[in-house]
Amino acid sequence: MTTSSKELIALQFPFFEDRYTQNLEKLVSLVQKAPADSVVLAPELCLTNFSF
Repeated sequence: MTTSSKELIALQFPFFEDRYTQNLEKLVSLVQKAPADSVVLAPELCLTNFSF
């Protein structure tokens, strides 16, 4: 059995429909604040406010 000591970072933040660039900038900012070598989890459609 393999174990991992990596920290899981689950991101939650307000995002806006029709503001892809603003949502991307916020996501990048949050990822950059995460500890090095951590696993970052974000909602799969957070860049488009679940508009698909």
